[in-house]
Amino acid sequence: MLIENSGSLKNAWAGGLNFVVMGEIDLDYDGIADLVIFDKSGNKVIPFLNQGVAGTVAYRYAPEYRKFFPPMTEWLVFKDYNGDGQADLFTYYSGGTRIYKNIGSASEGLKFEKVVNLLFSDYENINTSIFVPASDLPGIEDIDGDGDLDFLAFDVFGGCVDYHRNLSMELYGHLDSLKFELVTRNWGNFAEDGFTNAVSLNADCGRNLRHAGSSFLLLDVNGDSKKDLVLGDINYNNMVLLINGGTQQTAQMTQVQINFPAQVGGSFPVNTTVFPAGVYMDVNNDGVKDLLVAPTAAGRSDNFKSIWHYQNSGFDSLPSFQLVQKGFLQNTMLDMGEGAHPVFVDFDGDGLQDLVIGNYGYFVSTSNYDSRLRAYRNTGTASAPEFTFFSADFGNLSSANLDGLMPTFGDLDGDGDLDMIVGESNGRLHYYKNNAGAGQIPQFTLEAANFSGIQEPQFSAPFLFDLDEDGKLDLLVGSRAGRLNFYKNNGTALIPMFSSTPTVLNIGGVNTVDQTLSFYGFSTPYVFADANDFQLFCGSFSGRIFHFKGLKGNLNGEWQLVTPVADSLVYEGMRTAVSVADINNDGKLDMVVGNYSGGLSLLYGQIVNTSIQDNSLPAIMAEMFPNPFSDWVSFTIPNNTGKTELTVMDIRGVEMQRIIFSAGESVGFDASALPGGVFVFKIQKEGYAPYVCKGVKMH
Repeated sequence: MLIENSGSLKNAWAGGLNFVVMGEIDLDYDGIADLVIFDKSGNKVIPFLNQGVAGTVAYRYAPEYRKFFPPMTEWLVFKDYNGDGQADLFTYYSGGTRIYKNIGSASEGLKFEKVVNLLFSDYENINTSIFVPASDLPGIEDIDGDGDLDFLAFDVFGGCVDYHRNLSMELYGHLDSLKFELVTRNWGNFAEDGFTNAVSLNADCGRNLRHAGSSFLLLDVNGDSKKDLVLGDINYNNMVLLINGGTQQTAQMTQVQINFPAQVGGSFPVNTTVFPAGVYMDVNNDGVKDLLVAPTAAGRSDNFKSIWHYQNSGFDSLPSFQLVQKGFLQNTMLDMGEGAHPVFVDFDGDGLQDLVIGNYGYFVSTSNYDSRLRAYRNTGTASAPEFTFFSADFGNLSSANLDGLMPTFGDLDGDGDLDMIVGESNGRLHYYKNNAGAGQIPQFTLEAANFSGIQEPQFSAPFLFDLDEDGKLDLLVGSRAGRLNFYKNNGTALIPMFSSTPTVLNIGGVNTVDQTLSFYGFSTPYVFADANDFQLFCGSFSGRIFHFKGLKGNLNGEWQLVTPVADSLVYEGMRTAVSVADINNDGKLDMVVGNYSGGLSLLYGQIVNTSIQDNSLPAIMAEMFPNPFSDWVSFTIPNNTGKTELTVMDIRGVEMQRIIFSAGESVGFDASALPGGVFVFKIQKEGYAPYVCKGVKMH
């Protein structure tokens, strides 16, 4: 549990939000539309189940649905193209649009099937794919009122809109043929300016070669059954409303209102830096569609409290919008802006692991970020952790104007308390001495800027650990290069001393670069000791969590890559950073994962398979979801045959429930009767070592 502002954050471990596109789809086929957010920071799908409470905004993070979505980039749109009552998936692909049909059900679960690789249209007797730039969000709606979905996208040559009419109903009398023709290259008879986001009416659509990125939101704002258009622009923070004074068959924009939705209800106009995009959906379960708006320009937009919720007090076809919240859903999760770097550390000396989180920064303006450390104190017990907000600027590092803070902690001067070294985006390290004394809340003062002259190739990620076993803390440092360098502590237990040159360059052969994605690796190391070995978890640009063992006594050799984790059993977004500790005292290491969306994911005791564990029997490969949970818990067990037994115990090991399942890859049970707290789940099958993990029932 994570507590802030006197209450627990309902979606604390959802992972943060940066530059997002949103859509609604019924994930669990219960008849209630849920919410899916797609974050361009790592092309990450973030599903939320709508709890369906009338008149209430009530969404629960549901990561168990992520695995059902195909790989995607840039954007997604959910629309029911074939009239079966289930939202299908439209997404960007190779300068156009790829479509997946929703073929799932309540009994079989969420499932998509690719229908077309690229959406084609008849361009004046030439059948070719409909061009959609990667930066755009197209308009997919029934424009002409015949029931099938039409398609709007900006002309590749300029600032006018191409209208592709769906001919399904005209030709075949049903909805699902996806046969399109270009009707006009100037839908609505308007054009965007060549240098600004101003709009000219009755434009002849000369080729101004201006278009760089726009978002479409189509809705009827005045109740005349015609689609009006709201445009967002890649270089501007406002949205422009165009009123359609034509007909359903022939659009004619007659009014331009630059501060949407101020003229539709008199509320605050959109002002999100930059490139806003909107979705029209019923957010608060009152039967009327509301408006959500978020910035979508990666690296140039607000990354904290950036999703705006406008409530509609009118009707779907005659809305009246009032701004009710900035930071929609972000106020229910831990969100560090961009680039969360977590560290488990007992900073108050009470024997419980606390949590300190660095970040790249909160967006202020382009190339200007506010970087700081945030701290949560563990106010729970040894078996039931509870992280309570402690400081928004731990160590007062914001005053130093550093960028891209990545901290590590250890007693460098032998006085019994934890000192701190912080990495920075420029590749340097800074040493902060703790003057508080053992068992006291830290009081950090800068001991050495540009510590020991160490200069990594940007985004230095330090970790303190006695890797050579000489009784002194050494430095293992990751960087944008994706390698790790080892710096031996040549000083004493009281006075640390490091050379500016690595003792071992590219130690262990670690390389987190995935050249299919980037030339950079952004390695972020975390080393831990078990009974027989030192092991390493390392985050990366790709988001993969690399796991190495065989570090102990092996400074100059290759470290052994443990494939189960390296093969992406864990994916929490791009540019990850990890920390591990047994935070609930069950003998298994737990993991917190930070990502570039600025949030954290907490995984209890089911990721690490260390040499402590008995490997004499084959392991049951299982995955629990969700975790934390509320009313339902499921386990995926690949290739499961025969009888499976699931035992539910409280944290003391007292059996609460036992369930016998027959063969099947998905098993689950109703957990609504369980009280809030930590529970242990054990899955047993003959001939296999038991699978044991922990889960947290939300209060």
